Amino acid sequence: MYYQAGINTVFRRYNITVVVAFIVIILIAFSAASFRYFNQISQHKQQSLVELQQEAIQLNLMLEQSVQAVVGIQEFAEYILKHPNEINIPMPSLLQQEDMFYLNKPLHDVIKQGKRLSSNITGIGQVSQFGALKKQEIAMANALTPAFVAAQNILKEATWFYYISLDNFVNIYPWVDREIWQFSEKALDSQHNKSMRVLTAKDNRVIWSPPYLDAAGGGMNASLGTGVFHQDKLLGSVVIDLNLSRLHASLPELESDTQGFVLYNENNDVLLSKRLGKESLSFIVLLGKICYLSRFKALLRSI
Repeated sequence: MYYQAGINTVFRRYNITVVVAFIVIILIAFSAASFRYFNQISQHKQQSLVELQQEAIQLNLMLEQSVQAVVGIQEFAEYILKHPNEINIPMPSLLQQEDMFYLNKPLHDVIKQGKRLSSNITGIGQVSQFGALKKQEIAMANALTPAFVAAQNILKEATWFYYISLDNFVNIYPWVDREIWQFSEKALDSQHNKSMRVLTAKDNRVIWSPPYLDAAGGGMNASLGTGVFHQDKLLGSVVIDLNLSRLHASLPELESDTQGFVLYNENNDVLLSKRLGKESLSFIVLLGKICYLSRFKALLRSI
């Protein structure tokens, strides 16, 4: 009797041990598989973040090049104004049409002669009444054209380069016929120009505009500009327009809906947003959605 009870106890303990061992083995295998699975997910996320950060750095580099281009052209403009005799640039020939004036340029056949590497100057005022400073300023603005051409070859997302004067004229590149677009006093009343009017020679900096619809039909644009000073007086500003649709298209395709790009200026205006399967920001989207964002560099640091 006692012998049989002992045998039963041994078998029961053996069975329990086998079951426990089996459960332990299953748990260990499950834990190892789970660890490997989540480790692979973590590595994939980390790799995705590294790739996204590198792409964001490339985007930021392009924007820094835009800033450097604006500053370089602005410094060149101020140098011309400060040393007129050294550079000795004459005022270009202008034609008068009632209250408007424009650059006197011969007709240009784009098909036969190729792209016109020239800017166009249009403005309000009587050429015969221009003073020495305005003539000097117009000459300076016209002399910026080669800098505009060079900058466009580097900044493929840029659409317009121009110098706009507080004395009612503009020099814009690429060339656009005055019948299509010319200077208007409304241009000086834009939010971007008003923000640059408060700049001083000691506190001059590059200012970004909110996104806006390009009047030439090129889609959504954003502008960056800085003031041009002569003897501590603000004469005008150098401005570059960036096409946000081109900028959006230049970004690499995203592989996950957890990735994304958001670009915004110092006033928290959304300039660009890219997510997997989402289209670029449009004028309607910007009107219909409010986004609260901090600075773009803070986003890079968080990555």
